[in-house]
Amino acid sequence: MKTKLHNKSLLTALLVCGAILLSVNKVSAQDAKFRAIYIFNFTKYMKWPDDMEKMSDPFKIGILGDSPVKMELMKIAAVRKVKGVRNIEIKQYNTVEELERCHIIYISKNASPKLIAAAKRVDRKGVLTVTHGPDLARKGSCINFVTVGTNQKFELNQARLKRQGIMVVNTFLDLAILVE
Repeated sequence: MKTKLHNKSLLTALLVCGAILLSVNKVSAQDAKFRAIYIFNFTKYMKWPDDMEKMSDPFKIGILGDSPVKMELMKIAAVRKVKGVRNIEIKQYNTVEELERCHIIYISKNASPKLIAAAKRVDRKGVLTVTHGPDLARKGSCINFVTVGTNQKFELNQARLKRQGIMVVNTFLDLAILVE
Protein backbone atom coordinates (compact mmCIF):
# COMPACT_ATOMS: atom_id res chain seq x y z
CA MET A 1 0.00 0.00 0.00
CA LYS A 2 2.84 2.38 0.90
CA THR A 3 4.58 1.59 -2.39
CA LYS A 4 1.41 2.33 -4.41
CA LEU A 5 0.93 5.62 -2.54
CA HIS A 6 4.61 6.50 -3.08
CA ASN A 7 4.39 5.63 -6.81
CA LYS A 8 1.20 7.67 -7.17
CA SER A 9 2.84 10.67 -5.47
CA LEU A 10 5.94 10.30 -7.63
CA LEU A 11 3.82 10.10 -10.80
CA THR A 12 1.84 13.18 -9.77
CA ALA A 13 5.07 15.10 -9.09
CA LEU A 14 6.48 14.09 -12.49
CA LEU A 15 3.29 15.18 -14.26
CA VAL A 16 3.33 18.55 -12.49
CA CYS A 17 7.02 19.05 -13.39
CA GLY A 18 6.31 18.10 -16.99
CA ALA A 19 3.42 20.55 -17.21
CA ILE A 20 5.60 23.31 -15.77
CA LEU A 21 8.37 22.55 -18.28
CA LEU A 22 5.91 22.59 -21.17
CA SER A 23 4.50 25.96 -20.09
CA VAL A 24 8.03 27.39 -19.69
CA ASN A 25 8.96 26.17 -23.19
CA LYS A 26 5.76 27.67 -24.58
CA VAL A 27 6.56 31.03 -22.94
CA SER A 28 10.15 30.85 -24.23
CA ALA A 29 8.90 30.19 -27.77
CA GLN A 30 6.45 33.08 -27.51
CA ASP A 31 9.20 35.35 -26.15
CA ALA A 32 11.53 34.36 -29.01
CA LYS A 33 8.85 35.11 -31.58
CA PHE A 34 8.07 38.44 -29.90
CA ARG A 35 11.75 39.46 -29.90
CA ALA A 36 12.28 38.42 -33.53
CA ILE A 37 9.26 40.44 -34.67
CA TYR A 38 10.45 43.44 -32.70
CA ILE A 39 13.99 43.14 -34.09
CA PHE A 40 12.59 43.08 -37.62
CA ASN A 41 10.31 46.04 -36.87
CA PHE A 42 13.22 48.06 -35.44
CA THR A 43 14.47 48.31 -39.05
CA LYS A 44 11.47 50.48 -39.89
CA TYR A 45 12.44 53.13 -37.35
CA MET A 46 16.22 53.31 -37.82
CA LYS A 47 18.52 54.88 -40.36
CA TRP A 48 21.98 53.37 -40.48
CA PRO A 49 25.08 55.27 -41.62
CA ASP A 50 25.19 55.87 -45.39
CA ASP A 51 27.85 53.19 -46.01
CA MET A 52 25.43 50.58 -44.59
CA GLU A 53 22.35 51.71 -46.52
CA LYS A 54 23.27 50.24 -49.92
CA MET A 55 19.94 48.71 -50.92
CA SER A 56 21.51 46.03 -53.13
CA ASP A 57 23.40 44.52 -50.18
CA PRO A 58 21.65 42.13 -47.77
CA PHE A 59 20.59 43.45 -44.40
CA LYS A 60 22.70 41.51 -41.91
CA ILE A 61 21.48 40.36 -38.52
CA GLY A 62 23.94 38.52 -36.31
CA ILE A 63 23.16 36.38 -33.28
CA LEU A 64 25.82 36.06 -30.58
CA GLY A 65 25.25 32.88 -28.55
CA ASP A 66 22.47 30.31 -28.73
CA SER A 67 18.91 31.57 -28.87
CA PRO A 68 15.55 30.45 -30.24
CA VAL A 69 15.32 34.01 -31.63
CA LYS A 70 17.58 32.84 -34.47
CA MET A 71 14.99 30.39 -35.83
CA GLU A 72 12.25 32.99 -35.58
CA LEU A 73 14.39 35.54 -37.43
CA MET A 74 15.12 32.95 -40.12
CA LYS A 75 11.38 32.45 -40.59
CA ILE A 76 10.93 36.20 -41.02
CA ALA A 77 13.94 36.45 -43.38
CA ALA A 78 12.40 33.77 -45.62
CA VAL A 79 9.28 35.85 -46.30
CA ARG A 80 10.08 39.50 -45.54
CA LYS A 81 12.51 42.17 -46.74
CA VAL A 82 13.86 45.21 -44.95
CA LYS A 83 12.16 48.35 -46.30
CA GLY A 84 10.51 46.11 -48.88
CA VAL A 85 13.66 45.56 -50.97
CA ARG A 86 16.58 44.25 -48.93
CA ASN A 87 17.04 40.55 -48.34
CA ILE A 88 17.83 39.59 -44.76
CA GLU A 89 20.86 37.48 -43.93
CA ILE A 90 21.04 35.80 -40.50
CA LYS A 91 24.40 34.71 -39.15
CA GLN A 92 25.28 32.86 -35.92
CA TYR A 93 28.38 33.83 -33.92
CA ASN A 94 29.71 31.80 -31.01
CA THR A 95 32.46 34.18 -29.85
CA VAL A 96 32.98 37.93 -29.78
CA GLU A 97 36.10 37.48 -31.91
CA GLU A 98 33.97 36.06 -34.75
CA LEU A 99 31.70 39.13 -34.88
CA GLU A 100 31.61 40.84 -38.25
CA ARG A 101 29.96 44.10 -39.16
CA CYS A 102 26.21 43.61 -39.16
CA HIS A 103 23.32 46.02 -39.08
CA ILE A 104 21.95 44.36 -35.94
CA ILE A 105 23.56 42.01 -33.46
CA TYR A 106 21.25 40.24 -31.02
CA ILE A 107 23.22 39.14 -27.98
CA SER A 108 21.38 36.18 -26.48
CA LYS A 109 20.71 35.98 -22.77
CA ASN A 110 23.37 33.28 -22.31
CA ALA A 111 25.92 35.50 -24.11
CA SER A 112 25.02 38.69 -22.20
CA PRO A 113 28.21 38.53 -20.07
CA LYS A 114 30.02 39.19 -23.38
CA LEU A 115 28.12 42.46 -23.97
CA ILE A 116 30.94 44.82 -23.01
CA ALA A 117 33.47 43.01 -25.22
CA ALA A 118 30.97 42.82 -28.11
CA ALA A 119 30.09 46.52 -27.77
CA LYS A 120 33.80 47.40 -27.93
CA ARG A 121 34.29 45.20 -30.99
CA VAL A 122 31.51 46.94 -32.96
CA ASP A 123 32.00 50.43 -31.47
CA ARG A 124 31.37 53.24 -33.98
CA LYS A 125 30.66 50.76 -36.78
CA GLY A 126 26.94 51.44 -37.19
CA VAL A 127 25.81 48.29 -35.42
CA LEU A 128 22.57 48.17 -33.45
CA THR A 129 23.17 45.90 -30.43
CA VAL A 130 20.06 44.29 -28.98
CA THR A 131 20.01 42.37 -25.70
CA HIS A 132 17.69 40.86 -23.13
CA GLY A 133 18.53 41.14 -19.46
CA PRO A 134 18.65 43.38 -16.43
CA ASP A 135 20.33 46.77 -16.89
CA LEU A 136 22.04 45.86 -20.20
CA ALA A 137 21.07 49.11 -21.97
CA ARG A 138 23.04 50.99 -19.34
CA LYS A 139 25.98 48.61 -19.79
CA GLY A 140 26.40 49.19 -23.54
CA SER A 141 23.46 47.82 -25.50
CA CYS A 142 21.52 50.11 -27.85
CA ILE A 143 18.21 48.32 -27.19
CA ASN A 144 17.41 45.94 -24.35
CA PHE A 145 14.26 43.87 -23.92
CA VAL A 146 12.75 44.01 -20.43
CA THR A 147 9.64 42.75 -18.69
CA VAL A 148 7.61 45.39 -16.87
CA GLY A 149 4.93 43.68 -14.81
CA THR A 150 3.50 41.22 -17.31
CA ASN A 151 4.35 43.32 -20.38
CA GLN A 152 7.32 43.02 -22.71
CA LYS A 153 8.98 46.40 -23.33
CA PHE A 154 12.33 47.65 -24.51
CA GLU A 155 14.87 50.13 -23.23
CA LEU A 156 16.67 52.47 -25.62
CA ASN A 157 20.09 53.97 -24.99
CA GLN A 158 20.14 57.10 -27.18
CA ALA A 159 23.80 57.90 -26.44
CA ARG A 160 24.80 54.43 -27.65
CA LEU A 161 22.77 54.83 -30.85
CA LYS A 162 24.35 58.22 -31.52
CA ARG A 163 27.81 56.74 -30.97
CA GLN A 164 26.96 54.09 -33.58
CA GLY A 165 25.76 56.74 -36.04
CA ILE A 166 22.23 55.30 -36.11
CA MET A 167 19.37 57.79 -36.39
CA VAL A 168 15.98 57.02 -34.84
CA VAL A 169 12.56 58.20 -36.00
CA ASN A 170 11.09 60.37 -33.23
CA THR A 171 7.87 58.34 -32.95
CA PHE A 172 10.02 55.33 -32.00
CA LEU A 173 11.22 57.16 -28.89
CA ASP A 174 7.63 57.25 -27.59
CA LEU A 175 7.54 53.43 -27.62
CA ALA A 176 10.75 52.97 -25.65
CA ILE A 177 11.89 53.29 -22.06
CA LEU A 178 14.74 55.78 -22.42
CA VAL A 179 17.90 55.08 -20.41
CA GLU A 180 21.33 56.68 -20.18
